[in-house]
Amino acid sequence: MRTAPLRITKVVHAILGASSSKRWSSCTASPSHSFGKSNTTNPAARWGTACHLLSDTCLKDKTEPSIYLGWVVGFPKGDLAEVLFDPMFDSGDFEFEVPIDDEQIECATTFVMFCRDLRNSVDAEFMYSEVSVPIDHITKEEGATGYLDLIIGGVRRSPTHNELIVVDLKGGTGVKVDACDTITAYDPVFCVDYSTPQINTQIAMYLSGALRKYDPTGTIYTHVRGIIVQPRLNHISEYVCTVAELNETIQFLRERADDTRDNPVFAPSYEACMFCRAKDDCGARDRSVIRDVTGGFEDLSAGLSDTPLPSLGVIYEHIPMIEDWCNGKRRMVMNELQAGRQVIGAKGSYKLIPGQQGDRKWHNETSVEFILNSSIGEKAFTKKLIGPAGVEKLTKGKWPAVTKALWAELNKYITRADPSQPRIALSTDPAPAVASALDGFEDSQPTAEVGFT
Repeated sequence: MRTAPLRITKVVHAILGASSSKRWSSCTASPSHSFGKSNTTNPAARWGTACHLLSDTCLKDKTEPSIYLGWVVGFPKGDLAEVLFDPMFDSGDFEFEVPIDDEQIECATTFVMFCRDLRNSVDAEFMYSEVSVPIDHITKEEGATGYLDLIIGGVRRSPTHNELIVVDLKGGTGVKVDACDTITAYDPVFCVDYSTPQINTQIAMYLSGALRKYDPTGTIYTHVRGIIVQPRLNHISEYVCTVAELNETIQFLRERADDTRDNPVFAPSYEACMFCRAKDDCGARDRSVIRDVTGGFEDLSAGLSDTPLPSLGVIYEHIPMIEDWCNGKRRMVMNELQAGRQVIGAKGSYKLIPGQQGDRKWHNETSVEFILNSSIGEKAFTKKLIGPAGVEKLTKGKWPAVTKALWAELNKYITRADPSQPRIALSTDPAPAVASALDGFEDSQPTAEVGFT
């Protein structure tokens, strides 16, 4: 085990980075509009970075994530690299620190085990972790690179099928990410939705960069496979296509990259704006949301009661972006007031008032424990049986505290609450539809066709 910090090369991300490709290929004005705006970090992003560093360490050193419990990932100021270190032996002056806890270990263990099992299941020539690949042939930014989490090369599945594999770790829990994007459209002739799969643009850029690095002549590989592993959502997605099909997506990205410089166009949407640094101060987004809310009418007082609204389904599709826009405006008002600047509306000016008091807690539990233990004894403490999720975590690792046989025995005692409220999804979603109260009535009309007047 290391007793000294592990330092990695700091990655300077390209302006048109692979991770933001879905945004800039949709809204080509976003890169220039975001230029100069601070790219502030947040706890979720730091958690993900720490998990990537832990996973990379284990893959490179052939170690298990569990041995790093209690270690810390330090985030220095400036352009210095993140550091994984054992606080018992090392320390440093860091802007932020993320401790390696059980959840980090579980996430990294899932990814590391998946990568090792994948490597053992195929006849491959090599496997590398945390690899820099060129993407300047796509973005035309000199020296632009991207860092992929894992690459497996030389996977010969048949004499005419030689495959390159890229695996990407997603540590988040907010959005489920697939290895292919589904482009959905509605066919008005047959009254059905149809979908066309297209490889995830981030994975596409990584694969194209890997081909340029490991197959510069274009004579080795015939197919590519992109895999996304999202342990905290128990989600794995993969997509395989030919190199020729990949190049079609790359050509699209090249053209969109040119548009960011030569013909930038705003195209606000919930997906495109989600991680844009300029979204809270974007006039195009403001106008788009206001148009959605008001139905596109300039004079809000004239004849709205007589004007038909869009269908329920169309209105529903705009809700995520409208909610995100509202949250962004709340942040802007809070920031302005905290900076001492006035915010004036039609009803008057606004100010900050004290928020609700937080939950009470002991600031010195040791002293309180001594006092209560000596006065009321065991009544000062509570005991709670660990739940199924907690027990399942104990089955992980090289020396699990709970064996597979014991876990199988305990499964007989597990029950689940009734399913929660059904989720709304497009008809192209692979999950089966929930039976409705109108099933079996042929004359019922689909809700999507109902309009409001």
